[in-house]
Amino acid sequence: MRWCLRGGDCSDHFLLTEMISLSSNAWLSMWSTQRFGLSPQTYLDVYIALVLFGTVMVPLRFGVAYSAMRQGSRNLHRLILRSVSIGTMQYFDTTPLGRIVNRFSRDVDCIDNQLQMTFLFLLRVLYSIFSSLAVAIDSQPYVILALLPTVVFYYELMVLYNVTNREIRRVGSIVKAPMISLLGEALVGSSTIKAYGCVASIMKESLRRIDRVCASSFLENATNRWLGVRVDFLGNVIVITIALLGVIGTMMSFSTHDIGLVSLSLTMALASTSQLNWLVRMIGTMGADMNSVERILHYTHNIDHEEVPEMDRLVDELRENTESSDVTATVLVEGVSGGSEGQHPETTAGWLEFREVEMRYRAGLPLVLDRVSFRIEPRQKVGVVGRTGSGKSTLLLTLMRMVDICGGDIIVSGRPICAYGLRELRQQFSMIPQDPVLFDGTVRSNLDPFLDSTPAEVWRALELVGMRERVELESGGIDGRVQEGGSNYSVGQRQLLCLARALLRRGSGFIPMDEATASIDHALDQQIQHTVMTAFNSHTVITIAHRLHTVAAYDKIIVMDHGVVAESGSPRELVSDPSSRFSELVAALGKQEAAKFMASVGVAAAS
Repeated sequence: MRWCLRGGDCSDHFLLTEMISLSSNAWLSMWSTQRFGLSPQTYLDVYIALVLFGTVMVPLRFGVAYSAMRQGSRNLHRLILRSVSIGTMQYFDTTPLGRIVNRFSRDVDCIDNQLQMTFLFLLRVLYSIFSSLAVAIDSQPYVILALLPTVVFYYELMVLYNVTNREIRRVGSIVKAPMISLLGEALVGSSTIKAYGCVASIMKESLRRIDRVCASSFLENATNRWLGVRVDFLGNVIVITIALLGVIGTMMSFSTHDIGLVSLSLTMALASTSQLNWLVRMIGTMGADMNSVERILHYTHNIDHEEVPEMDRLVDELRENTESSDVTATVLVEGVSGGSEGQHPETTAGWLEFREVEMRYRAGLPLVLDRVSFRIEPRQKVGVVGRTGSGKSTLLLTLMRMVDICGGDIIVSGRPICAYGLRELRQQFSMIPQDPVLFDGTVRSNLDPFLDSTPAEVWRALELVGMRERVELESGGIDGRVQEGGSNYSVGQRQLLCLARALLRRGSGFIPMDEATASIDHALDQQIQHTVMTAFNSHTVITIAHRLHTVAAYDKIIVMDHGVVAESGSPRELVSDPSSRFSELVAALGKQEAAKFMASVGVAAAS
């Protein structure tokens, strides 16, 4: 409730509005019996004043209430967004995407709309019922004898309904997450599903999950109908009781002045019959809707986070500077990229060293990296090779503290990575991922999101990576549209654009690159390798190689095998040793490809 009431006590406005509404109805009943003996014009003037006052208060109470609860909704959304944004990679690896999407879609929508409407409706119905009962008891005190057992029965009914409805809603949320996950996976992998002829099985599984969602929805509606029948019956009992007592009281001893109040109480009791139904239902619905708040607060307090104090400081800076959009944008740039252009250090190739590094993804799992040690000198071009599952990509994750090591140390430019703040550490790396990421927007917004570079510098970076001609074909040039995910560019072209983005980023001396495993045509592949060797000659490049010929011209090769460094050295040295692991990998290419590789490093192929 504190989230709903933050920023103001909206219940006071509902109470005041209900009192005004009750006053107008009571005044009308008194007018009908001429209780005060006033002139008709006086009765009319007072009645009009009360009605106008109530008309003004109705929208005012909703405006005050919505503004107060909207602030609470924003607070919850900001908390979960902050919590998920700084969650560890392990959290994202172990949490289904559909579950996270469900929190930000269904649960946030429930808090923004359903919970607020339910809460306001509950307040209105609650005060309306209280006013009806107050009038009934005032006009006929003996009606309280019939109300007491009815209220007890209402309470028992409400408790039973609330417990049942809350669990039904909880199950509904649980079964909806797998349906959303399957939908997202089917959309992403539609081509694979069609290629392997799995459409029928996916459709069958989709229908099964949809049936589970529909079953929970049907059960929820059936529960509401069950409640409605019983609440309507109890409401009719109250109306009959008030009517009988009113008739008996009028026949026996009531004066004509009380007939107006009896009529008013009967009228309000008839209206409260449906309101009692809604009262029980809204209390149950609100309890179920509060599950959304519970789940969001769970995501807020139960996710392992990366450096929380640093993120909190950045959030505080943003909040303090929200008065100026320019200042806020500057703080945002500094929060993500490390500062404004003048604060960026010059691009300087760094060195790094792994010292007996051990890493496992979770406690109880085997080591993925086992006492890994090697050193990379400034401006070296280093290729990391090995079979699938050898730990190649894990090296990059540990390097940028996406996952924490459990033993040893990693030295970056003379300092252990634990001595860096996350922002300071990751600022030194311009990562080129295996699956290149482009966002919906323009070419320039993808390459230079914070406008640190001039258009001429952006065009120069595109020219260095060989993408200038391709971008010039787009309508608008660097202001041309990039579709969601960069779907209007091939995988190779997206990697080249990521290389251009790395060129424009100041202060990063390391280029970790995970080669795309997707098919890339020979020309684009050659262009990527040429860019790495020429445009990044002042950087230290670390490439996770999936095709050996791409690292033939590199300074050093590190061969990984089952999480350990099997061997390291120059390509020429390693391939010259027939017993080396690297020679085995080269030989696995086939006789013709192996001969080409050996020729490219200046080693004669064995006859």
